[in-house]
Amino acid sequence: MEHVLVRHGKHSVFSLLDLFGSEQMEPIINPSSYDWFYESCLQARKRQLDTLFTGDSGNISISHGDHLALRSLASEGRFMTLAKLAWEMRSNGCRRWRGIGYEVFGSWMPLEMRRILPGRFGKFHSLFEYSMIRPEFAQRYGFDSMTLERNINFTHSRHLRALFLRRPDVDAVNDAFRRLTGVSKVDPAGDRRVVEYCLSVPVEYYCEKGVSRSLIRNAMTGILPEQVRTERRRGLQSADFAKHFEREREEALAELARMKKVDLVVEALDIEEMERMMQWTDTQVAAHGGVLRYWPKLMRGFSVGRFLRRHEDGTLFSRDHGLHAAIPFTG
Repeated sequence: MEHVLVRHGKHSVFSLLDLFGSEQMEPIINPSSYDWFYESCLQARKRQLDTLFTGDSGNISISHGDHLALRSLASEGRFMTLAKLAWEMRSNGCRRWRGIGYEVFGSWMPLEMRRILPGRFGKFHSLFEYSMIRPEFAQRYGFDSMTLERNINFTHSRHLRALFLRRPDVDAVNDAFRRLTGVSKVDPAGDRRVVEYCLSVPVEYYCEKGVSRSLIRNAMTGILPEQVRTERRRGLQSADFAKHFEREREEALAELARMKKVDLVVEALDIEEMERMMQWTDTQVAAHGGVLRYWPKLMRGFSVGRFLRRHEDGTLFSRDHGLHAAIPFTG
């Protein structure tokens, strides 16, 4: 196996928004990850490779963790298993009693109460914490934050994972990468047989003895090095995105000015909030949930807004995006 280091920041994020937006005919969900993924495909193509294995579906199949495990056990009436698992989670330091209690009893707590008591009983994951969409625009088309919260959090772990499997149009994304780079993205963790098996596994086996992702950890005993198999720290995708985005700040501000001239963009997105977020210091970013919330929310706003703006002015159908590194694929 040859290890190839692919550095982030080789391509302009806005050029990639245009390139893939025109190719997919839909906005990009996670723009901050496209640079290194696109470059990985180009590097693979240069080595005459035509397939890139990914693990996009792993979190909801083979490497699913403990999300909603306790609530799922409560909904099944399996209280002895729930109590044992809760104690193990607390004993190994993965969870606090406060978080355990919130997960178990939160489904019976009115959403209005959960909204005003986030600090003590858990966090209310409102749609508008990770999206720049205007609340009134979302409500007009049936995307009320409370309704979405109820559908997502008041359900069994298995149902939620199935919901996430149906949410993205993966084929459109994969086809765009194949056409632009000649490399097909294949996700073994999303194979139907794998997914069906994983959805049939009782939820407690994903957090056996209170250890998250225990199903894949146990399966990899003797295969992966122990340092890798037992690693419990979390990595951060595109950790240096903020550094590379600085060189594109001028284009970002110019794009905001262009977006403000399009009625649909102004109606759908909170442009004023995006302008404020562009001026935040590192301290303000940390106070509002850190980079894990700041960059996805802001960049999704740019992705949707720029897509709608380009649709309005006709440039969405242009194929010239200043990315000459792409290798056309005609096979």
